[in-house]
Amino acid sequence: MGWNKDGWLKSVIIFIFGFLLGQLVQTFETVPDSIPPIFQSARETRVQVEELHEEKTEELEEQISSYDPETRRELSVTEAVISRQGSELVTASFNPEEVFGIRLFEKKTCKCGGRNIFPIKEMPEIFNSSQIAQLEKNRKYDYDKWRRNNFHQLVDPRLLISAAHNPLEFVASGYEISPFDSLNIHMKLHADPDAKMTITITTISGEFPSLEGMLQVQKIESKTGEMHYHVGMTNGRLINKLFDELVYSSRLYDSRPFTDYVTVLIEGDVEAYASFPIKIRIKPPPVLVYSEGEQFKDRVTFLTKTFLRYPCAYRLIDSILALYPGVTIIMTDDNPDEYFQPIDAAKYPTVKQYKMPLEEGFFAGRALAVSQVKTEYFVWVDDDFWLDTNANIPYMVNFLDETGFDLVFGSIGKAEQIKWESFDQLVLEPAEDGYCFNRVEMPNRIPVKGFEDQCHVVQIARNFFMGRTLTAGSVRHDPIFGQRGHREYFLDGLGKLRAAWCGVPQTKHDHACMKGKDAFVDEYKEKRAGGGSVEEKKQFNVQIHAYWWYRSYAQCMSEP
Repeated sequence: MGWNKDGWLKSVIIFIFGFLLGQLVQTFETVPDSIPPIFQSARETRVQVEELHEEKTEELEEQISSYDPETRRELSVTEAVISRQGSELVTASFNPEEVFGIRLFEKKTCKCGGRNIFPIKEMPEIFNSSQIAQLEKNRKYDYDKWRRNNFHQLVDPRLLISAAHNPLEFVASGYEISPFDSLNIHMKLHADPDAKMTITITTISGEFPSLEGMLQVQKIESKTGEMHYHVGMTNGRLINKLFDELVYSSRLYDSRPFTDYVTVLIEGDVEAYASFPIKIRIKPPPVLVYSEGEQFKDRVTFLTKTFLRYPCAYRLIDSILALYPGVTIIMTDDNPDEYFQPIDAAKYPTVKQYKMPLEEGFFAGRALAVSQVKTEYFVWVDDDFWLDTNANIPYMVNFLDETGFDLVFGSIGKAEQIKWESFDQLVLEPAEDGYCFNRVEMPNRIPVKGFEDQCHVVQIARNFFMGRTLTAGSVRHDPIFGQRGHREYFLDGLGKLRAAWCGVPQTKHDHACMKGKDAFVDEYKEKRAGGGSVEEKKQFNVQIHAYWWYRSYAQCMSEP
């Protein structure tokens, strides 16, 4: 039988076609079940991307099937740079909960222990049903908006697990850049340089400009905003070439810190997985308080607010100046015009009196006073306080100087905490229905280093404290709380202000200054309580509770 040249050529063509088809099928073959589960989430992401962009599959297959390392150019990579590359920055507009794939709250509701000081069932006493329905709608809308705007500050960081015997070397943590810079990413694959594999690199809010324009790289943006870079069948040598000059840039801008997560998945002859965070942050510049001297009067300002209690205010002013001559005192004043008394500037040249509209309220007065402070520290005292030789305000200055704390409380009356102050921790329990606020005793007393015998950490205390102007002065005193407000300021300062209570500084507190002025005392008590009748007082309390319910997205607030 003679040699059939045409038959031999046909067999060779069929063999080559079958071999190439097998290679193509292997490229998109699902990963075997023996792959460790650590790769599963990244693999699912790759599958979702391929499903999301089915229309691009044909183009991707054409690129992979035509790959020939002998004839194609090597992967083109950019030079390593530190100046920003890539597309223009944009502000975040995606839904972070979709991208991160998590929820902020695991529980539907929560409970307050102890005495609930604002049960929601009171609200029908001052609002009708349609008003309550509208308030609930507005409250939910405003809360959802707040949560979106503050998502990166609320969400817990991801738990990142590194698999054992991972052939991929990478930096697990420590990357940090500003949104205007780029970053060289260190990665290295320890594997056979000729091993065949694919690689997918995913970033939530960044991009890799060094991968832009490569013919073999498929760039896909998912509906949730993630960016995926898929490299078809290649080898270990070219992957390490890509890693050598891998450059990252952020696509998003925010003046507040946020974190991106980069995921790398390698599949094929070599299996490898890596996930690591990149913190994007603009480092704040220093802000220093200018002072013309180092004396006590150059560093401290006293603040108070007065209403219907001028005899007390003058007693306080005189006691301060007797101990600390030349110190500045700021007094805000919302008295009625018929009772208003301008401070004698000749007698009290360092007292600054700010006349406010009638009955603007306690927090409005405190906010105005704090806004006018020019010194490094301020001391808040109520107008019925007064100082004697036990005051020791310089102790507070030294404490803040040495510790860097933002607030230090002193004792009132005598060098000890009253029962109310022993419940000095504010516990916030979030839930979908709203937050539960509980004021409890700290489980363990936390002494302050260097002041162990006299000072310990607290989150709330009474109305005698020194604050660091740049930090304690930056937390708002919400004027919505008019005649009565206290815990609201310290609650707003949680996570921002470091506070302690010390027994050494003292102030005195009594109402002897109002002796014989019963009419003013009675009017003051009525104003502070919200009215003279039982019904007026009740409605006033319910209104404050409604402010809490709306403003702090609260279900309840418990007091001991």
